Amino acid sequence: MQTIDTAGFETIKAVVAIFEQLQHREPHLLYGPKLTGFGQGFLMSPGGKYEPSDENNPVTAAHREGYEEANLEGWSNIVAGQVTITIRDERVILPIDIVIFTSWSGQLRWSDEFEWLRFIPLNEILSSKILPRDEEWLRRILVDQKPTSTSILCGKNRADVLDFEMVDFKPKK
Repeated sequence: MQTIDTAGFETIKAVVAIFEQLQHREPHLLYGPKLTGFGQGFLMSPGGKYEPSDENNPVTAAHREGYEEANLEGWSNIVAGQVTITIRDERVILPIDIVIFTSWSGQLRWSDEFEWLRFIPLNEILSSKILPRDEEWLRRILVDQKPTSTSILCGKNRADVLDFEMVDFKPKK
């Protein structure tokens, strides 16, 4: 993996809340077209920046984001990995925790950040308009069931991938 001098880069900690439902032994994930913010124009799952009330806890942050963006309360403590995105030209580093909810309550209603949200088969998501290199970490976490740490180095924006690396994820104790 290439290294660049990240001195002076802003770090914005974020979380992705993946709601997973098994249908006919195939994972279906809650995804939809993002209308605003990070990932705009791509198929995304609920997620966003950590808030002070999250107390730096990925499950708490994912729970809040899932409720704010999809009106679902997830029940989980599965932290399946982390994706760290460095966008060179924007001088930003985004460490994003990946939390999977396999059960939840609530009536699905999406926020105005999405055109719609629905449970989509994983294979359909992987062949859709998702951010570059997301296919690899999604497949490794959800199909191979391997906790994964991914680093993505980008140039001018998130779609401009310069380098990519995946390794086993070791949660902090």
